[in-house]
Amino acid sequence: MTRQTKSHSNQRSYQIVIIIILLAAAVVSTSFLLINLLKPYGKSNVWLSEKGDFVVGLIRTPAEDDGRTKQYDALINAIDQSDCEKMVMNAERTQASQIENMRALIAYRVDVIVFTPLVETGWSRVLREAADAQVEVIAVANAIKYKSEDPHCHTLTFDYFGGMQTCLEDINGAFQDEQIMLELVGSVNAYSSRELSRGIRQRENGEIKVPEYSYSADNLTSYAEEITLGVLAAHPQVNLIFAQNEGMLLGAYAAVQEMPQHSQVCKLYGLGSSQRIYDLYETGAIDCLLWADNEILSEVLTDLLIDLKQHIETEPRIVEIPLQILADKERE
Repeated sequence: MTRQTKSHSNQRSYQIVIIIILLAAAVVSTSFLLINLLKPYGKSNVWLSEKGDFVVGLIRTPAEDDGRTKQYDALINAIDQSDCEKMVMNAERTQASQIENMRALIAYRVDVIVFTPLVETGWSRVLREAADAQVEVIAVANAIKYKSEDPHCHTLTFDYFGGMQTCLEDINGAFQDEQIMLELVGSVNAYSSRELSRGIRQRENGEIKVPEYSYSADNLTSYAEEITLGVLAAHPQVNLIFAQNEGMLLGAYAAVQEMPQHSQVCKLYGLGSSQRIYDLYETGAIDCLLWADNEILSEVLTDLLIDLKQHIETEPRIVEIPLQILADKERE
Protein backbone atom coordinates (compact mmCIF):
# COMPACT_ATOMS: atom_id res chain seq x y z
CA MET A 1 0.00 0.00 0.00
CA THR A 2 1.44 3.37 -1.00
CA ARG A 3 1.86 6.28 1.41
CA GLN A 4 -0.83 8.23 -0.48
CA THR A 5 -3.29 5.33 -0.15
CA LYS A 6 -2.61 5.04 3.60
CA SER A 7 -3.14 8.77 4.03
CA HIS A 8 -6.46 8.60 2.18
CA SER A 9 -7.54 5.60 4.28
CA ASN A 10 -6.65 7.36 7.54
CA GLN A 11 -8.51 10.49 6.46
CA ARG A 12 -11.61 8.43 5.67
CA SER A 13 -11.38 6.71 9.07
CA TYR A 14 -11.19 10.08 10.80
CA GLN A 15 -14.27 11.25 8.89
CA ILE A 16 -16.22 8.16 9.95
CA VAL A 17 -15.20 8.66 13.58
CA ILE A 18 -16.26 12.32 13.47
CA ILE A 19 -19.64 11.39 11.95
CA ILE A 20 -20.21 8.78 14.69
CA ILE A 21 -19.31 11.31 17.39
CA LEU A 22 -21.68 13.91 15.91
CA LEU A 23 -24.53 11.40 15.69
CA ALA A 24 -23.95 10.33 19.30
CA ALA A 25 -23.93 13.97 20.41
CA ALA A 26 -27.20 14.59 18.57
CA VAL A 27 -28.86 11.61 20.28
CA VAL A 28 -27.64 12.73 23.72
CA SER A 29 -28.73 16.32 23.06
CA THR A 30 -32.21 15.25 21.94
CA SER A 31 -32.60 12.95 24.94
CA PHE A 32 -31.50 15.73 27.29
CA LEU A 33 -34.02 18.11 25.70
CA LEU A 34 -36.89 15.67 26.09
CA ILE A 35 -35.95 14.83 29.69
CA ASN A 36 -35.90 18.52 30.60
CA LEU A 37 -39.08 19.34 28.74
CA LEU A 38 -41.16 16.44 30.02
CA LYS A 39 -41.40 17.68 33.59
CA PRO A 40 -43.72 16.33 36.26
CA TYR A 41 -47.04 17.94 37.08
CA GLY A 42 -47.31 19.23 40.63
CA LYS A 43 -45.31 17.24 43.18
CA SER A 44 -45.57 13.89 41.44
CA ASN A 45 -42.46 12.39 39.86
CA VAL A 46 -44.61 10.53 37.34
CA TRP A 47 -45.28 12.67 34.31
CA LEU A 48 -46.74 9.84 32.22
CA SER A 49 -49.75 8.01 33.60
CA GLU A 50 -50.61 4.43 32.69
CA LYS A 51 -54.11 4.28 31.25
CA GLY A 52 -53.68 2.79 27.82
CA ASP A 53 -52.06 3.82 24.59
CA PHE A 54 -53.91 7.09 23.85
CA VAL A 55 -51.67 9.89 25.10
CA VAL A 56 -52.74 13.49 25.72
CA GLY A 57 -49.99 16.07 26.11
CA LEU A 58 -50.96 19.08 28.25
CA ILE A 59 -48.81 22.21 28.11
CA ARG A 60 -48.97 24.05 31.41
CA THR A 61 -48.04 27.74 31.27
CA PRO A 62 -47.50 29.58 34.58
CA ALA A 63 -49.79 32.41 35.67
CA GLU A 64 -50.16 34.53 38.79
CA ASP A 65 -53.87 33.99 39.33
CA ASP A 66 -55.64 31.10 41.04
CA GLY A 67 -58.18 30.98 38.22
CA ARG A 68 -55.64 29.68 35.71
CA THR A 69 -54.44 27.08 38.24
CA LYS A 70 -58.02 25.94 38.72
CA GLN A 71 -58.41 25.78 34.95
CA TYR A 72 -55.41 23.47 34.57
CA ASP A 73 -56.81 21.26 37.32
CA ALA A 74 -60.04 21.06 35.30
CA LEU A 75 -58.09 20.05 32.18
CA ILE A 76 -56.22 17.35 34.11
CA ASN A 77 -59.56 16.07 35.40
CA ALA A 78 -60.92 15.92 31.84
CA ILE A 79 -57.97 13.84 30.67
CA ASP A 80 -58.44 11.47 33.61
CA GLN A 81 -62.19 11.23 33.03
CA SER A 82 -61.61 10.30 29.38
CA ASP A 83 -59.31 7.47 30.57
CA CYS A 84 -56.28 8.67 28.61
CA GLU A 85 -52.61 8.74 29.45
CA LYS A 86 -51.40 12.25 30.22
CA MET A 87 -48.06 13.89 29.71
CA VAL A 88 -47.74 17.33 31.32
CA MET A 89 -45.20 19.84 30.05
CA ASN A 90 -44.22 22.94 32.02
CA ALA A 91 -43.66 25.81 29.60
CA GLU A 92 -42.35 29.27 30.27
CA ARG A 93 -44.67 32.21 29.76
CA THR A 94 -43.62 32.82 26.16
CA GLN A 95 -44.94 31.68 22.80
CA ALA A 96 -41.50 30.33 21.89
CA SER A 97 -41.56 28.04 24.93
CA GLN A 98 -45.07 26.82 24.12
CA ILE A 99 -43.99 25.99 20.55
CA GLU A 100 -40.88 24.20 21.83
CA ASN A 101 -43.05 22.08 24.11
CA MET A 102 -45.48 21.33 21.28
CA ARG A 103 -42.61 20.10 19.12
CA ALA A 104 -41.35 17.87 21.93
CA LEU A 105 -44.82 16.32 22.23
CA ILE A 106 -45.02 15.86 18.46
CA ALA A 107 -41.63 14.13 18.56
CA TYR A 108 -42.93 11.86 21.32
CA ARG A 109 -45.90 11.03 19.05
CA VAL A 110 -48.69 11.89 21.48
CA ASP A 111 -52.20 11.64 20.07
CA VAL A 112 -53.48 15.01 21.26
CA ILE A 113 -51.93 18.29 22.44
CA VAL A 114 -53.97 20.53 24.77
CA PHE A 115 -52.76 24.05 25.49
CA THR A 116 -53.82 27.65 26.08
CA PRO A 117 -52.22 29.81 23.36
CA LEU A 118 -50.76 32.98 24.82
CA VAL A 119 -51.32 34.89 21.58
CA GLU A 120 -53.50 34.47 18.50
CA THR A 121 -50.91 34.46 15.72
CA GLY A 122 -47.60 32.76 14.96
CA TRP A 123 -48.74 29.12 15.13
CA SER A 124 -48.79 28.26 11.41
CA ARG A 125 -45.61 26.18 11.20
CA VAL A 126 -46.11 24.12 14.36
CA LEU A 127 -49.76 23.45 13.46
CA ARG A 128 -48.62 22.09 10.09
CA GLU A 129 -46.02 19.94 11.86
CA ALA A 130 -48.74 18.53 14.14
CA ALA A 131 -51.05 17.88 11.19
CA ASP A 132 -48.27 16.11 9.26
CA ALA A 133 -47.65 13.90 12.31
CA GLN A 134 -51.42 13.27 12.69
CA VAL A 135 -51.46 14.86 16.14
CA GLU A 136 -54.72 16.57 17.12
CA VAL A 137 -54.39 20.03 18.71
CA ILE A 138 -56.93 21.52 21.13
CA ALA A 139 -56.73 25.21 22.08
CA VAL A 140 -58.52 26.00 25.33
CA ALA A 141 -59.55 29.36 26.85
CA ASN A 142 -57.91 31.27 23.98
CA ALA A 143 -58.37 30.85 20.24
CA ILE A 144 -55.94 31.00 17.31
CA LYS A 145 -56.15 33.26 14.27
CA TYR A 146 -55.34 31.25 11.14
CA LYS A 147 -53.86 32.01 7.78
CA SER A 148 -55.88 30.69 4.85
CA GLU A 149 -53.61 27.65 4.33
CA ASP A 150 -53.23 26.73 8.02
CA PRO A 151 -54.67 23.48 9.40
CA HIS A 152 -57.30 24.33 11.99
CA CYS A 153 -57.35 22.94 15.52
CA HIS A 154 -60.18 22.29 17.96
CA THR A 155 -61.11 25.36 20.03
CA LEU A 156 -62.81 25.29 23.42
CA THR A 157 -63.11 28.80 24.77
CA PHE A 158 -65.46 31.19 26.53
CA ASP A 159 -67.80 33.74 24.96
CA TYR A 160 -65.82 36.76 26.11
CA PHE A 161 -67.49 39.19 23.73
CA GLY A 162 -71.04 38.09 24.58
CA GLY A 163 -70.26 38.08 28.30
CA MET A 164 -68.84 41.58 28.12
CA GLN A 165 -71.88 42.82 26.22
CA THR A 166 -74.15 41.45 28.96
CA CYS A 167 -71.90 42.96 31.62
CA LEU A 168 -72.35 46.36 29.97
CA GLU A 169 -76.05 46.19 30.82
CA ASP A 170 -75.15 45.97 34.51
CA ILE A 171 -72.58 48.75 34.13
CA ASN A 172 -75.09 51.06 32.47
CA GLY A 173 -77.65 50.37 35.19
CA ALA A 174 -75.20 50.84 38.05
CA PHE A 175 -74.22 54.42 37.30
CA GLN A 176 -76.49 57.40 37.63
CA ASP A 177 -73.61 59.72 36.82
CA GLU A 178 -71.18 59.34 33.94
CA GLN A 179 -68.94 56.29 34.12
CA ILE A 180 -65.19 56.96 33.89
CA MET A 181 -63.50 53.63 33.21
CA LEU A 182 -60.01 52.26 33.70
CA GLU A 183 -59.54 49.11 31.60
CA LEU A 184 -56.75 46.71 32.64
CA VAL A 185 -55.90 44.70 29.52
CA GLY A 186 -54.29 41.26 29.57
CA SER A 187 -51.73 39.92 27.11
CA VAL A 188 -51.43 41.90 23.90
CA ASN A 189 -52.53 39.83 20.87
CA ALA A 190 -54.39 37.31 23.04
CA TYR A 191 -57.86 36.22 21.91
CA SER A 192 -59.51 36.81 25.29
CA SER A 193 -58.05 40.32 25.56
CA ARG A 194 -59.23 41.26 22.08
CA GLU A 195 -62.76 39.93 22.57
CA LEU A 196 -63.23 41.53 25.99
CA SER A 197 -61.92 44.86 24.69
CA ARG A 198 -64.21 44.60 21.67
CA GLY A 199 -67.15 43.86 23.97
CA ILE A 200 -66.45 46.93 26.09
CA ARG A 201 -66.24 49.24 23.08
CA GLN A 202 -69.07 48.03 20.86
CA ARG A 203 -72.51 49.11 22.01
CA GLU A 204 -75.88 47.70 20.86
CA ASN A 205 -76.68 50.75 18.73
CA GLY A 206 -73.42 50.32 16.84
CA GLU A 207 -71.74 53.15 18.72
CA ILE A 208 -68.09 52.67 19.69
CA LYS A 209 -67.22 53.93 23.17
CA VAL A 210 -63.56 53.71 24.14
CA PRO A 211 -62.69 53.51 27.87
CA GLU A 212 -61.21 56.74 29.16
CA TYR A 213 -58.05 54.95 30.35
CA SER A 214 -56.74 51.64 29.04
CA TYR A 215 -53.44 50.02 30.02
CA SER A 216 -51.94 46.57 29.49
CA ALA A 217 -50.95 44.96 32.79
CA ASP A 218 -50.08 41.68 31.00
CA ASN A 219 -52.23 39.64 33.44
CA LEU A 220 -49.84 40.49 36.31
CA THR A 221 -51.17 41.37 39.77
CA SER A 222 -48.30 43.63 40.82
CA TYR A 223 -48.31 45.53 37.54
CA ALA A 224 -52.09 46.02 37.70
CA GLU A 225 -51.79 47.38 41.24
CA GLU A 226 -49.06 49.80 40.18
CA ILE A 227 -51.06 51.03 37.18
CA THR A 228 -54.25 51.44 39.21
CA LEU A 229 -52.51 53.44 41.93
CA GLY A 230 -51.00 55.76 39.33
CA VAL A 231 -54.22 56.29 37.39
CA LEU A 232 -56.37 56.90 40.49
CA ALA A 233 -53.84 59.37 41.85
CA ALA A 234 -53.73 61.30 38.58
CA HIS A 235 -57.42 60.91 37.68
CA PRO A 236 -59.53 60.70 40.86
CA GLN A 237 -62.72 60.92 38.79
CA VAL A 238 -62.32 57.26 37.72
CA ASN A 239 -65.30 55.36 39.16
CA LEU A 240 -65.10 52.00 37.36
CA ILE A 241 -62.27 49.51 36.88
CA PHE A 242 -62.59 46.49 34.60
CA ALA A 243 -59.83 43.85 34.76
CA GLN A 244 -59.58 41.20 32.06
CA ASN A 245 -58.35 38.46 34.40
CA GLU A 246 -58.51 37.81 38.10
CA GLY A 247 -54.81 38.38 38.73
CA MET A 248 -55.23 41.97 37.53
CA LEU A 249 -58.55 42.23 39.38
CA LEU A 250 -56.74 41.36 42.62
CA GLY A 251 -54.14 44.02 41.83
CA ALA A 252 -56.86 46.62 41.26
CA TYR A 253 -58.57 45.58 44.49
CA ALA A 254 -55.32 45.96 46.44
CA ALA A 255 -54.78 49.43 44.96
CA VAL A 256 -58.28 50.62 45.82
CA GLN A 257 -57.83 49.38 49.40
CA GLU A 258 -54.72 51.54 49.67
CA MET A 259 -56.78 54.60 48.70
CA PRO A 260 -59.81 54.71 51.05
CA GLN A 261 -61.21 57.77 49.30
CA HIS A 262 -61.83 55.57 46.25
CA SER A 263 -62.99 52.34 47.91
CA GLN A 264 -66.60 53.52 48.28
CA VAL A 265 -67.01 55.18 44.88
CA CYS A 266 -64.90 53.05 42.52
CA LYS A 267 -66.64 49.88 41.33
CA LEU A 268 -64.63 46.76 40.45
CA TYR A 269 -65.61 44.52 37.54
CA GLY A 270 -63.63 41.66 36.03
CA LEU A 271 -63.19 38.09 34.81
CA GLY A 272 -62.65 35.32 37.35
CA SER A 273 -63.08 31.65 38.18
CA SER A 274 -61.41 30.86 41.53
CA GLN A 275 -62.84 30.53 45.03
CA ARG A 276 -60.67 33.40 46.24
CA ILE A 277 -62.12 35.86 43.75
CA TYR A 278 -65.66 34.57 44.38
CA ASP A 279 -65.25 35.15 48.12
CA LEU A 280 -64.30 38.78 47.43
CA TYR A 281 -67.42 39.12 45.29
CA GLU A 282 -69.56 37.63 48.08
CA THR A 283 -68.25 40.20 50.57
CA GLY A 284 -69.09 43.04 48.18
CA ALA A 285 -65.45 43.95 47.51
CA ILE A 286 -66.00 43.13 43.82
CA ASP A 287 -69.18 44.50 42.28
CA CYS A 288 -69.55 42.28 39.21
CA LEU A 289 -67.85 39.10 37.99
CA LEU A 290 -67.77 37.53 34.56
CA TRP A 291 -67.58 33.96 35.84
CA ALA A 292 -65.74 31.39 33.69
CA ASP A 293 -67.04 27.96 34.72
CA ASN A 294 -64.11 25.57 34.47
CA GLU A 295 -66.29 22.57 35.32
CA ILE A 296 -68.18 23.08 32.06
CA LEU A 297 -64.86 23.45 30.23
CA SER A 298 -63.73 20.15 31.74
CA GLU A 299 -66.92 18.40 30.60
CA VAL A 300 -66.61 19.74 27.05
CA LEU A 301 -62.97 18.65 26.83
CA THR A 302 -63.83 15.20 28.21
CA ASP A 303 -66.46 14.68 25.49
CA LEU A 304 -64.04 15.74 22.76
CA LEU A 305 -61.21 13.51 24.03
CA ILE A 306 -63.53 10.49 24.19
CA ASP A 307 -64.60 11.09 20.57
CA LEU A 308 -60.99 11.44 19.44
CA LYS A 309 -59.94 8.35 21.39
CA GLN A 310 -62.70 6.33 19.75
CA HIS A 311 -61.51 7.62 16.36
CA ILE A 312 -64.83 9.31 15.69
CA GLU A 313 -64.06 11.54 12.73
CA THR A 314 -64.86 15.13 13.54
CA GLU A 315 -64.22 18.47 11.93
CA PRO A 316 -62.32 20.93 14.13
CA ARG A 317 -64.73 21.48 16.99
CA ILE A 318 -65.42 25.06 18.08
CA VAL A 319 -67.20 25.59 21.41
CA GLU A 320 -67.87 28.94 23.09
CA ILE A 321 -68.97 28.50 26.70
CA PRO A 322 -71.18 31.35 27.98
CA LEU A 323 -69.83 33.45 30.84
CA GLN A 324 -72.08 33.80 33.87
CA ILE A 325 -72.65 37.36 35.08
CA LEU A 326 -72.53 37.67 38.87
CA ALA A 327 -73.71 41.11 39.97
CA ASP A 328 -75.18 42.78 43.05
CA LYS A 329 -78.70 41.56 42.33
CA GLU A 330 -77.57 37.90 42.37
CA ARG A 331 -75.73 38.44 45.66
CA GLU A 332 -78.87 39.86 47.26
